[in-house]
Amino acid sequence: MKKLFLLLFIFISISLVYGQTDLNEFKRIQFINEGFSIGIPQNWEVMKNAYGKVLIAISPKEHDNDFTENIIIDVILNKNNGKINDYKRIMIEEVKEMQYSEIILIQKFKHNQNIETITYDYIQNGIKIRQISYIILWNDKVYLIMCASTPASFDNYIKTFDNIILSFKYM
Repeated sequence: MKKLFLLLFIFISISLVYGQTDLNEFKRIQFINEGFSIGIPQNWEVMKNAYGKVLIAISPKEHDNDFTENIIIDVILNKNNGKINDYKRIMIEEVKEMQYSEIILIQKFKHNQNIETITYDYIQNGIKIRQISYIILWNDKVYLIMCASTPASFDNYIKTFDNIILSFKYM
């Protein structure tokens, strides 16, 4: 009987840990004019074409502070046939100009070598934020996907952020 309870406890624990960011729990959102679709967790609030951005998605509030994890997607035309390194360099310069910013890591996305990432910390409204920005260049468009969390909860959200990027599809 003890073994049965132990096995049940292990099964439930594994389900809770690994089921939180399963791609099956995402809703797919299409952006026909921008040429892509993407999956966002079912329980996140989604705003399309808000505040000058293609998409803003906000996680359910989990903390006592005033910050909620979020994703912002911006799409810009690649008018000058720039390369992904050009856009990465521009983003790095913009981060360096931000007050109280610190670049943590610059690398290729581990699941797709055609995606660049920049991870950095900054302070906004007195709250320290860690953001990973994914840069995707395809045809005549540059897709900037910025995923933000507090540094304390970043490791809990990175799998969700990565799964969102893995769900990205060109149309």
